[in-house]
Amino acid sequence: MPRPQKKGLDYFPQDTDFLNDRRIVSLIGRWGAQAVTYYLYLLCEIFHGEGYYLKLDKDFDSVAAVRLKMNLEDLQQIRDFLLDRELFDAELYQQHQVLSSAWIQERYQLAVRARGNRRAIQVEEDYWLLSSEETEDYIRLCPGEHLLRTYPANKKKENQRKENQIIKQNTQETCVVEEEEEERKTCPDLMECYRQNIGKVTPAIKKQLYRCIREGTPPELVRAAIERGGLSGAHSWRYVQTVLEDCKQRGVSSPDQLKPRSWTPPSAAESSIDYDAIRTYLDTAQDRWKNEQASLPAFSGSTPLTDYGFCSQ
Repeated sequence: MPRPQKKGLDYFPQDTDFLNDRRIVSLIGRWGAQAVTYYLYLLCEIFHGEGYYLKLDKDFDSVAAVRLKMNLEDLQQIRDFLLDRELFDAELYQQHQVLSSAWIQERYQLAVRARGNRRAIQVEEDYWLLSSEETEDYIRLCPGEHLLRTYPANKKKENQRKENQIIKQNTQETCVVEEEEEERKTCPDLMECYRQNIGKVTPAIKKQLYRCIREGTPPELVRAAIERGGLSGAHSWRYVQTVLEDCKQRGVSSPDQLKPRSWTPPSAAESSIDYDAIRTYLDTAQDRWKNEQASLPAFSGSTPLTDYGFCSQ
């Protein structure tokens, strides 16, 4: 009978200059050493559980507050700070309520390889942040519904497991064929455009790009939205998604329609400002100023300043 495949880790390596990280120093400066304790608590929950991610449920914060003897609101603020400083991936958290990062998944890969186990490790495709070049051969990306969570305890379950593996392999092959066909339909340099303008193309970003094309968004419009995000200093897919959603609401289907419109001042009929009244006021003020200037005596070096009213004797 085969042994169950271990998911989590017994330990995880930590850099010796961990406390010298500017983000950690800023974290301690705001909430004290308890904030570092909470961050290490999250890392332990990640590596001990699934090994490369942690999915939060409704009771997670309450349990953590009791265990660490910390205020519930402080925990939430600390977590927001960790997400803002990219110690955890903010986009993955917003979409799936999952805590992870590229650094965590790199450590997970190294730990799995150190086991010396030749069996492939299945990981959730939607939660995996490393690119295909960074992912090792023994890591198999798979949709969540096809992950094998349990393992057999007798011969009957062993046969069922083999059948599930065959179904999973066929599903993966089908997904590869569909993905290659979608890639031929899309703009060939769409992912390269995202990499140059915004950042790394993760499997989740790649899936979002395919979804846009599948929903009928023109590749040229997606490319224009990505380039606009690069010019605006965007660092995530959220900006591109916002631009595309705005285009969908306004019926924009061409990259030329993304250009900013030139502003023209309103006409007198369209404007509620009384320009005639303003012009009359300015003319009156100018005439008054000229009259006051004319009433002043001429200034000469021999004329005392008291004659002009600037000082008294």
